[in-house]
Amino acid sequence: MLSDDLIENTETQETQEDVEAVEAPKGKRTYTRKKIRYYEINAKELCDYLNLDPDSISKLEFHYPLSKKQELFCNDYKNDIIVYGGQAASGKTQVSILRMLIGVLSDKHYAACITRQSKVQLKGSGSIFSVATRVFESAGKASTNKVELTWTFPEGQEIKALHLWDNQNDYQGQQNTCYYVDEASQCKESDTMYLMSRLRSKAKMKHQLVLATNPLYDSYLRIFLEKGGYLDEEGYVKPEMDGKTVYMARVEGDWVFKQTQEELEDLYGRDVADDAYSFVFYSAGVDDNPYIKRYQPSYIRKLDNLPELERKMLRYGCWKAVPEASGWFKKEWVRIVEPSQVPLGLRQCRGWDLAATLPDKAVNRTPDWTRGIKGAYDAATGTLYILDMVSDRNRPAVIQKLIEDTALKDGKSCFVGLEQDPGQAGIESIHNKKARLARLGVKVMVTKARQSKFERAEEFLIAAQNGSVVLVKGDWNKDFLYEWETFDGKEKRGKFNDIVDATNTMYKLLVQASSLPSIKFNKQRASSMTRGTLL
Repeated sequence: MLSDDLIENTETQETQEDVEAVEAPKGKRTYTRKKIRYYEINAKELCDYLNLDPDSISKLEFHYPLSKKQELFCNDYKNDIIVYGGQAASGKTQVSILRMLIGVLSDKHYAACITRQSKVQLKGSGSIFSVATRVFESAGKASTNKVELTWTFPEGQEIKALHLWDNQNDYQGQQNTCYYVDEASQCKESDTMYLMSRLRSKAKMKHQLVLATNPLYDSYLRIFLEKGGYLDEEGYVKPEMDGKTVYMARVEGDWVFKQTQEELEDLYGRDVADDAYSFVFYSAGVDDNPYIKRYQPSYIRKLDNLPELERKMLRYGCWKAVPEASGWFKKEWVRIVEPSQVPLGLRQCRGWDLAATLPDKAVNRTPDWTRGIKGAYDAATGTLYILDMVSDRNRPAVIQKLIEDTALKDGKSCFVGLEQDPGQAGIESIHNKKARLARLGVKVMVTKARQSKFERAEEFLIAAQNGSVVLVKGDWNKDFLYEWETFDGKEKRGKFNDIVDATNTMYKLLVQASSLPSIKFNKQRASSMTRGTLL
């Protein structure tokens, strides 16, 4: 850590604004916390002071904010939820570790937890655990337990590291002042927001959830930032909203965002307003991190030379840059028509991908979807019409009723397509559903999942590439096209393939008795499952 002598030589005289009076709980003394300031120190001055070779500057650990944006982030002890980053090389990991170090040095009851999606991401060379260890041991005299992934400080303060993925049991009974989620856009909303219920400790400091992130379209954080008014139409941060506090509250199972608590109270009542969280987004990137600009300019050049999609996200912080997987599906291949443009008398089938989990505030707010995709096939032209999509997240009984009600609405001429899971349980489940639907006079067709996701999707992808897929206009079109555009044939944590699977079931059953259009396709290249391309 830089010494106080250097600080005094590089900083103006302390003012009253540098010291913050903090209200303590009723009956306890008010305490003060000195604000952390950033210092513009040139490399030569620093190396002269520390008697170092200038070439070794890149090896130094900096324990102070290096820019105004980092300073604002480090001194924010007023908001409940803080999101920092949005671009690469913002120093989000370092300054977030600094925030926790400040907490340790300010309050003997301080406790924090560093989290990432998986345990593997926490450890290893260059990981957040190794970076935090260097900072905590050198500046905070911490003792490190590399097995339990904990740091213990001289006055008893403790910081631990845990993974988030399907790991809520490890957080039961915890009492923490702060949770820091690294690369939060990779995590599930349910896991992240669950941490708010674990924020309690004896510390006098504000209890906070801190989220560091890079942009990712397929993330709950993008939705949060849109609802909070932080993003423009193209997905970039509005300058006037950068660092501005808004308020979020849970209303009928969904998060709503308003500029003030008064707005929440007017719309939803006093109780909702009182329970609201204060939320702020600090958009930061390489331009807010002078260390990178001064000592690692080659990294900036790497960001500037990234492919367009990655450059938009990582260099300029665009949240609406949508990946196109491996080019297997493009929305431009699909026509959107009015319902009146669909020929009459076509064979119809609604394919289902089933899930049966109700969103739960404490366990899982974002379970898999149940999707039902209805299609009609014109064998004469080889055209597939996607007519409709229904969706729900609910208990098994509710999902079964949804299937039955939808089947009656579709009519007896529309087949119901179900995919049978392997094993005896899958056989029994399909048998029960067929029996219930049969009593309603509904025809059921069953397919078995014996192929990879890409192999099951291959025929539909071929038809789409050939221009043989048509969507009927509906408010579900956007979700349908997005999931197919981002489909890469792989199972990914936190990524849904419900629409893809339901479509594949429908397509396979609808066309299996008909001849598919003849289309040239390089199967060997596509089946590699890495960079497959439709030709």
